[in-house]
Amino acid sequence: MAHTFEEIVADLAEQNARLLRGGWRRACIGALAVIAVIGTTCELVGLLLGLGHAVPGLGATQGARIGWALFYAVHHVGMVFQTGPLRLPHRAAEALAWPAGFPVTGTLALAFTGLTAGAVWLLIRAGRAVADQAGGTVPHRAVHGMKVAIPYAAVAYGAAWALHLRLRLPQTSTFSVHPSRVASLMWPLCIAALSGLVGGVSSAREELWFSEWWESRSWPGRWRAAIAGGWTMLLGGLALSALALCALAVARPADASAFLRGVFAGGPLAGTGVLLLSIAALPNAAAWILEPAMGGCVQAGGGAGGPLPPYCFVSYSSLVGHRLPGVPPDQFWGFPAIGPAPHSYLAFLAIPLLAVIVGAIRAVRRADARTGKHGILVGAMAGGVFAVLFLLVLALVAVTVRMGGSLALVTSGYYRYGPYPAYGFGLALAWGVGGGALVGGIAGRLRGPPG
Repeated sequence: MAHTFEEIVADLAEQNARLLRGGWRRACIGALAVIAVIGTTCELVGLLLGLGHAVPGLGATQGARIGWALFYAVHHVGMVFQTGPLRLPHRAAEALAWPAGFPVTGTLALAFTGLTAGAVWLLIRAGRAVADQAGGTVPHRAVHGMKVAIPYAAVAYGAAWALHLRLRLPQTSTFSVHPSRVASLMWPLCIAALSGLVGGVSSAREELWFSEWWESRSWPGRWRAAIAGGWTMLLGGLALSALALCALAVARPADASAFLRGVFAGGPLAGTGVLLLSIAALPNAAAWILEPAMGGCVQAGGGAGGPLPPYCFVSYSSLVGHRLPGVPPDQFWGFPAIGPAPHSYLAFLAIPLLAVIVGAIRAVRRADARTGKHGILVGAMAGGVFAVLFLLVLALVAVTVRMGGSLALVTSGYYRYGPYPAYGFGLALAWGVGGGALVGGIAGRLRGPPG
């Protein structure tokens, strides 16, 4: 029996109402569970630092506040700091081009991405649980999964208003620190929304790739294979970079030993806390290795219009013999001239090469590509996915500082340390799309027709 126009409109309104009403209880439970797990982990690290007196005068109360602040660092929330005349140890202020001797207000943003990855994984599971309970089509499941972001961001934002700590590190001035109000809302909201979206969509399982909302029968399989291949390129590149870092530690045992002595210089409790933070920052180090391995640069730089040119710490360009940064070192940043790297560093080219080969082959096999043309298409698509994912990683691993006030020494007031995301994205496109297409074409042609 045909429905009237009014009945169709009423049915759509009821569907939209159910879409907005359903799943909130499960979303709140999931968000609070993730906050509890990540918050407890951060508090454990903070208490180890406090009880171990990692910094003279640090105690359990301050350690608990530091753990609280670490929760925001997990989400790349900027920490607003304020100090009287700025003082940093060992001429660090001069090297960083910060206004030493002046009262400073600024915002420092960084992320311990090992813990960030854990939070993302838990949020994906929480979003999937909400979507599984609510059901519906793939777009509806995506909306249900994203609901976890609302309570998650609300709790993070509300708790940020109560956090305030005073910290004095050795040979520094006293800093007053609290989370950025805007960032404490937006970063957790964006991370949780994106994670919940992935969880909600993935709850559809096979329906995601074979439902009626795809107008083509071939493209779902290609995109499924490209996503698998792109993830493989990213995880493979980061894993190989971390392995290369471990290999350097083995090759230079004196440096590794000096690092461990420094970590545990404050005693076993504080050392354990610092070691856990180092492990949480291992993905940061891997990303800082992967971009220069692809031909980029780890650098210190400023914003547009800043007075200082970028200073490149690590790059293949140093292998041709010129010294870094190519200008008198005391003229700009104050870093020493590093000089050319050993030619053995060219071995790092194997990192993106192996990652792209393995990822493209996985994409070809997942798509069951059996011609060179099909392999080229799927391999290039996997490379595009890899570039987008790597850009998201670079946005998290960058360390940024924004200075307030009208000090002449800070000019633009913006400083960035680490790989440059725009260059990293371009390099990932070149390696991923170009290399993926080449490897995919060869792999697809070698597989040949079935039979």
